[in-house]
Amino acid sequence: EMCIRDSLLSLGLDYDFSAGTLSTLSAYYKYSYDEASDVDFLPFDFVNHYGSQELIQFSQELRFTSNDSNGFNYILGLYYQKSDLDSLRRFNVDAFAIGQSFSGGRHNVFSQESINQALFAQGSYQFSKQWRFNVGLRYSKSKKTLFKNLYIAELLSDQVNTDPLSTFIFRNSLNMTPHQFSSQSH
Repeated sequence: EMCIRDSLLSLGLDYDFSAGTLSTLSAYYKYSYDEASDVDFLPFDFVNHYGSQELIQFSQELRFTSNDSNGFNYILGLYYQKSDLDSLRRFNVDAFAIGQSFSGGRHNVFSQESINQALFAQGSYQFSKQWRFNVGLRYSKSKKTLFKNLYIAELLSDQVNTDPLSTFIFRNSLNMTPHQFSSQSH
């Protein structure tokens, strides 16, 4: 079973002045994904997978574009974008269903936030019908924060699995090493 939902809303406006045009573009995007599947295809619930992901993003651009004035024109602008991404992946094994004495899940949690900002400018001068000189500059600043946690969980739960047998089987048979990290960059 899978469900994907997304929505986009954007608004662009232009204001004309005698010297040029001021433009603004705003956008909002939301995406979400949910999936549940029986990955062993047995008539009872032995191994299953669940995944979900959500992305929310907002962006804003403000730009001034000059009118052509004696062969010279320019663009000045600002840009901002913020994104939030959250993801969860669960892989569950219910060995009790086949008479074994262990069960649990491999849970992978990931989240990321990013902010991007920019200033930009471009100028153009037409020397003749055949020659034009263009120059542009852009200053960008980005910040990202992320968190990841991979752990062995109780069956169908978010609680850490403390059963030694389940931990041994997940680590060795399923080649899973629990870990956690977070990072921030500018």
